[in-house]
Amino acid sequence: MTGGNIRNLLPTVPSYGLFFPGVVTDYTDVNNFACQGLTGYGNNFFADQYWICVISAGAAAPQGEARLCTAYNSVTGFFTHAAFSVPIEVDDIVLLIHVTQYEPIALRGGAQTIQSLHDNQQAMLDLAEYPTISLLCDGNEQTVYESPFATADGVASGATAVFFFAGGFIDWTGANAGVGEDTIVKVKVKVDGTNYRVIYEETFLVAAVPVPAVTPFPRSVNTKPTPESFYSKQDVTVTIEQGAAGGGWNTLDIRTYDAARGG
Repeated sequence: MTGGNIRNLLPTVPSYGLFFPGVVTDYTDVNNFACQGLTGYGNNFFADQYWICVISAGAAAPQGEARLCTAYNSVTGFFTHAAFSVPIEVDDIVLLIHVTQYEPIALRGGAQTIQSLHDNQQAMLDLAEYPTISLLCDGNEQTVYESPFATADGVASGATAVFFFAGGFIDWTGANAGVGEDTIVKVKVKVDGTNYRVIYEETFLVAAVPVPAVTPFPRSVNTKPTPESFYSKQDVTVTIEQGAAGGGWNTLDIRTYDAARGG
């Protein structure tokens, strides 16, 4: 429908006090315009109660934009509002919508729309389960998990947004259980942005296969075997180190979990 056709329909649109269409007859800047057809309602009628939606501006800005009316001159028909991207011009068509009709789908202030709310939901924490690592111990401290990591959209999460570290588990099935094969698991956080600090350390004694054979980490000293979890914006790393060969170096299956925004 063209702007002219819309303009012809304006007098026939019932408002019921909720919708008031108008044709712009004057303007001064990005914060003020006038509609001679919308005079005489009383200075307090539109202010803070109606959203100004630009429904026709020649298919150019500010068409499609909306601002809350903050002041209204009943005699001149001038409206004041937060700035549009460019001024509303003469012959542009606006629709004033009562807050009860507009705000259920566009939160006051115009900062949120259905699309932005959807985007925000997409950016919420999504639990990620990482493929099992089959790690052959070699007597050194070996990293089995590290952030920041690349999320599905290629953004490194740990350095830019809070993420949730949900721990993991070690499967000791098949461990040769030799003397001296004690294995240390450490969780470290880069607390000062540069240096890692150990926040969890546990030694699993592998003179016999640990019970249960699938062991969660990190574990609370008070609630074993319930795994601990925590939020962090700093880099997190998990390492594992078998102290000695004993009956041989163990190959351990390790799985980790976390939740990053949009990950």
